[in-house]
Amino acid sequence: MRTASQNYHQAFLQAQTELVDAIQERDRLNLEIVRLQRLARSLAATTAESEKHEQMLQALSAEISFIETIHAIVRSADKPLTPMDVRDRLASYGYDLSVYSNPMGFVHTSLSRLKGSGRIAEIRRGVYAPNHFWEALLKARP
Repeated sequence: MRTASQNYHQAFLQAQTELVDAIQERDRLNLEIVRLQRLARSLAATTAESEKHEQMLQALSAEISFIETIHAIVRSADKPLTPMDVRDRLASYGYDLSVYSNPMGFVHTSLSRLKGSGRIAEIRRGVYAPNHFWEALLKARP
């Protein structure tokens, strides 16, 4: 016979698993939103009704910040990433980093801020991965 404590513990583990799954799904969807926004903006700029299209995009826009995008990239990666890996993945999602005077500086600063807030870990100099807490949650899943 299971005790109430065991039932609560099992419920906690189930909730933890569902939360990790939901966060991973959110990261996947955030990256897909970023890709589609960039694609739609590029296509809108090439049409005769570009101003109208841009207004429609603004109405639909759920802008995901640069730092949130980098966080999702690091957390969803299957291996630790260097800043150059992050830059390449940003480009694959349609980010035009050439608009920045120092794009790699922007990537480095964002990674540094995420590391400083404990949201990602620098596992060795210049190589980033999800923080240890996130890794532990993934390993603890049944």
